[in-house]
Amino acid sequence: MGENITYWIGVDIGTTATKAVLFTASGKVKASHTIAYDLYRDSSGMAEEVPEDIFDAVIGTIRAVSDSLTVTDKLAGIGFSAQQHSLIGAAYDFRPLTRVITWADMRANEEATTLRNSEQGHAIFMRTGTPIQPMSPLAKLLWLKNKHPERFQAVRYFMDIKTYVFNRLFGVYKLDLSLASATGLYHLENQQWDYEILDMLGITRDKLPEIVSPYEIESGLSLDDAQKMKGTSKNV
Repeated sequence: MGENITYWIGVDIGTTATKAVLFTASGKVKASHTIAYDLYRDSSGMAEEVPEDIFDAVIGTIRAVSDSLTVTDKLAGIGFSAQQHSLIGAAYDFRPLTRVITWADMRANEEATTLRNSEQGHAIFMRTGTPIQPMSPLAKLLWLKNKHPERFQAVRYFMDIKTYVFNRLFGVYKLDLSLASATGLYHLENQQWDYEILDMLGITRDKLPEIVSPYEIESGLSLDDAQKMKGTSKNV
């Protein structure tokens, strides 16, 4: 039998690709794998991605590095990081109604400029600590509400890409504090979603994820997803 080694996997859901790394407790890298996906752009400032492409990349990269594990190895857990400022609108069944509107999408420039130059915008900045700019989910929500009101009204849940992935994997609707605090929607002093901003947007609290610790642990992965992530190595 081989040596029993404990490993972790780190997954970074990036703007143009997702990367997974298999490493030991001392930080020694055993394997890594990257899967790229398309970023759709046009002259309007659009920069969008397909949620399913990113989810498939998460599964595929984990599967690729898991191929290096043997029957004597232990996988202690998987940690996730993700691009900030992404926004997805979803239906009641969490089916996406929009693509991933990434941080690079600049179509909310008019909304961001107008709000930033107002007294209301200054008050929002003082409560949230987040600059009002086109890349922020706050500005993107205003843009969606103003420019695409029917689509905005049809959305039941708003989320970022990591929330989407975790909902697919575990059936939860959560966002960690590190990402929530950069949305422009989070009240720093009250440590919750800013209700004045929600009123301005015309959305209710339950349309946004539950805010949790960055160290929140999820379990209960479905057998189907677990099998998809499992490496194909004959050693496992």
